[in-house]
Amino acid sequence: MLVLCVLFLLILSHIDAFVLCRSHNKLAPIAAAKGPRPIHKEFTVEKATPEKLDLLEVSSWPRWSTNGSEKYKVGIKSPLKVYDTNELSYIISGKMEITPVDPPGQPVMVQAGDFVTFPDNFACHWFVIEPVVKNWYLY
Repeated sequence: MLVLCVLFLLILSHIDAFVLCRSHNKLAPIAAAKGPRPIHKEFTVEKATPEKLDLLEVSSWPRWSTNGSEKYKVGIKSPLKVYDTNELSYIISGKMEITPVDPPGQPVMVQAGDFVTFPDNFACHWFVIEPVVKNWYLY
């Protein structure tokens, strides 16, 4: 029963782990659970892989676009954006620069095929170069 409880908690928390197999007295890997989860704790931009897109089930996340947005118009620096929660985004199409404000940083190019981690309290400006469509996950 204890092993089942531990397995259940590990799966819920999406942690890759090992479990002791009683019959062989060896550690056996537990497959990573599928579904959305954080991939970084700090502002990060990285290319997505097909495997990670599938593992995180990105296609089931909500979708958002800069089209029609008053704040995120092409060619205009956005007002200050301060994230009030952690967000992981997958950029489906488009291109923009993200400029960290606190602490100040250089603009970072974000484009189709990128994962972007926006941590809680991250302050930045967006400069949309091409209309952006993204899937997003809050945690």
